[in-house]
Amino acid sequence: CYHLKKKPVDDFLMKMNIRVCFLGNRGQETLQRFLAFQKTHGLTQRRSIIFASPLWNWSEEDVINYVKKTSSQAAS
Repeated sequence: CYHLKKKPVDDFLMKMNIRVCFLGNRGQETLQRFLAFQKTHGLTQRRSIIFASPLWNWSEEDVINYVKKTSSQAAS
C-alpha cells in the first residue's frame, strides 16, 4: 500500500510544495478508520505533509443532506 499508493502521493505533494492535503475519508466507512480518526480528529501527518479529513465524523446521511442542501442553494 505504501509504495503503490502513499509514496507516489507524498512525492507528488512534496514536489508541488503542497503541505496540507484535504481528504474526503469518513470514519463510518470502516471501524478501523473510525477509531484512528477518533484519536486524531481526522488529522494525520506523514513526512512534512498534514492530511486533514474534515468529514471523518460525518454519516452517509450527513453527506446526502449536505449535498441536497447545497445543490438547492446553488439552483436558486
